[in-house]
Amino acid sequence: MAIAAGAALALAFAALPRTGWAGVDDACGSGNRTCSAVEPHVPADAEDVGLLQIHRNQEMLMQSESINLTLPSGGVWSALEFIDGVNKCVLSHSLELLRPALWMVPQKGGVLALSCLVYAIEAPSDRKAMLPVTPNNYDTTSVKANFYSHCMFQPNGAPWIHTKADGQVVKTKPGPPASFSDLATDPAALNRKNGGYSLVHFPSLKGNKKTCGLSPTCGKTPKIAAYYFKSPKPKQPTIVMIHGLGTEANCIHGIAESSWYRNNIGYNVLALDLRNHGHSQFTNGYRSFGQPEALDVLAAVRCISKGPACHPDVQQTDLNMIGLHGLSAGGMQAYQVFALEPKLRGLFVDAGVWDFKKEFIFQAMGTLKKLTPKPVLDLESAFSSTLTVAVGKLWGYDEAWAPKTLFKSHDKNQRRVFLSTMTTDTFVPPGDQQEAAAVYLKSKGYLVETLEVPPPPSAGRPFSKLQTGISGKTCGTTHHCQEKFVDPKLFIEFMRNFWKSVFV
Repeated sequence: MAIAAGAALALAFAALPRTGWAGVDDACGSGNRTCSAVEPHVPADAEDVGLLQIHRNQEMLMQSESINLTLPSGGVWSALEFIDGVNKCVLSHSLELLRPALWMVPQKGGVLALSCLVYAIEAPSDRKAMLPVTPNNYDTTSVKANFYSHCMFQPNGAPWIHTKADGQVVKTKPGPPASFSDLATDPAALNRKNGGYSLVHFPSLKGNKKTCGLSPTCGKTPKIAAYYFKSPKPKQPTIVMIHGLGTEANCIHGIAESSWYRNNIGYNVLALDLRNHGHSQFTNGYRSFGQPEALDVLAAVRCISKGPACHPDVQQTDLNMIGLHGLSAGGMQAYQVFALEPKLRGLFVDAGVWDFKKEFIFQAMGTLKKLTPKPVLDLESAFSSTLTVAVGKLWGYDEAWAPKTLFKSHDKNQRRVFLSTMTTDTFVPPGDQQEAAAVYLKSKGYLVETLEVPPPPSAGRPFSKLQTGISGKTCGTTHHCQEKFVDPKLFIEFMRNFWKSVFV
């Protein structure tokens, strides 16, 4: 039955309880992660955007878009259960500053609810747990918060499929799966031995408000934090590491790969926390997938390539010796910046988002199906591309910053791209993202390599005893960004060989 939108439903939404909620998938890697509900608060350095501005934004959205979304049988109970789940998700996972995950459209008498995960930043409890973590101590500090529900794989996995830039397909049998020593103990020990790290800060760049949607953040220059891993060798390339959704630079994926770049391959690394994450400044409490975060990455590239350096320990590097490595949602920013800076010669994307609209629809549909007793009807129609872009404008997304828009020119310099994914990734589907990116970039003249990694069966046990409560059925199953867990040594070899071809 359709639910009439209006004052009664608005009051019901406002009156819903504020504590306790079901866990949500985490975009750093595994899923099945439960976020703890926390009391609403506004960080001291938050910009003054507030609910009033968001209500105005919603009104602007409703003037430009309307939708009739009919809920399944179950009536008011179904609608309220859904609203309750979304409200709690926003309150606990999106830092409580705003809570506009629900749009009511009186003109059509329907209710549109959006997945807060699509725009989520770190949950406050996660950010608090991760702040003490550094490249030197991540093997002993907040291990449960960092590894959460990741579990080990069994050995003897299926061959990895590597498609080279010339179309040649090579299959490689993986070796032993990753252990806690491979991912944390050994890299952290080498970090301490090889000079540790520097925590550096630099301002982001001031952007163009015309292509920043309704977000005020492009007119600001928030302070960005980054971990700098200095190579023990002089005059080495530098990799800029960009983390995924709801995480930070010290997420196990980013910190392990950053450590390998420095300790195993010999490169410098600048692993940044995007605005609203980790040690970087809080702005509006959401991730836009557009200009705001791309500006942070461009500022990181400038920190390395433009003198004077943003920190005495940072080794200045020519643009043609800087590479980008994007993880998951960080792949979106990596694509954007690679398109904008033609002197960058290499891009490595690990399970990255290429098409925001498709990922938005995929995430929203998944969340709606979890929160309602029955799947909401006609979701593909409800979350139309037009509506997705309109909603994205609230947080700063604009189609002008879509990778497909930015890569409009044919590449004349044969720049190199490496796209890696698990074949069964259920968080960022390879068909919607990696395959689409590979086809499009090849058509524009880029030298694209792809790596497809089938998952071996789970060993059913966590990497560390510190991952309390994780075993068997509680192991994560999204297979997102987990290629390195199948065989870390082989993954490092692919990283090494790709960048060797870039920085020849």
